[in-house]
Amino acid sequence: MNNDKTPKKKLGSVAVDSQTGMEHYNEPKKNLSKKSKKNTGDPRFRQDYTTPNFGEDSGSDAVQNRAGVGKEFLSLFEHDPSEVIVFEATRHPIGVTAIYAMAGVASLVVLIATVLLASDDSFFTSLGISGTGIGLIGVFVASIILLLIAVISYLAAMVYRKSRLILTNQKVVYIQYHSLVSREVSQLNIGEVEDVNVSQPTLLDRIFKTGRVTIETAGEQNNYVMTQVEHPYEFARRTIQMHEGSIAEYGN
Repeated sequence: MNNDKTPKKKLGSVAVDSQTGMEHYNEPKKNLSKKSKKNTGDPRFRQDYTTPNFGEDSGSDAVQNRAGVGKEFLSLFEHDPSEVIVFEATRHPIGVTAIYAMAGVASLVVLIATVLLASDDSFFTSLGISGTGIGLIGVFVASIILLLIAVISYLAAMVYRKSRLILTNQKVVYIQYHSLVSREVSQLNIGEVEDVNVSQPTLLDRIFKTGRVTIETAGEQNNYVMTQVEHPYEFARRTIQMHEGSIAEYGN
């Protein structure tokens, strides 16, 4: 009984040319395992690789919303059951902080101006307004201005946060809000993405991990540009991944 546990080596085959009589040795075909396929560099064998139609066999008609995009924004663009929403890039909260900081500065200026005008009552006295009347007028005007500053800053922060880039395995959707009543929704086929650039021009961008994302498009379409994007490099990486999937599946 042979107890030799040495792994058997798979042999090739020998073919003989009928005309020349020469022998040709054919190497055995190598069966690439999943691990070896992953190491080939082919994007189709990467663990995070997904083709544009990889969601069509899910067996469900529900939206495959892996990014957790809200219903408010899902209703703004078309998507089918085979389409998987991969990533949502929103603006960094630091921008909201900046808006409220500017509102605070403006409010402080209003309060200082109100105090200075109230302390110099010569102009109002010439108009026949008493000291009590000056105080009441100052408080009323300052209150109105402060209320306007608060409302405007709140609306500005809301508009700022609503703009976003949504990435699916088939396209990129850019939802850009100019105001509460004015918005623009653009859609770009993932195969038409030529490049994704991320720029961080300031030190604050590096500290807070925010940046400017530019999606370069093929043809005559305008580039998609969004500033102060949170996790910009992750969005760029996912977009390139989806683009590679489109190339591997469709060749474009």
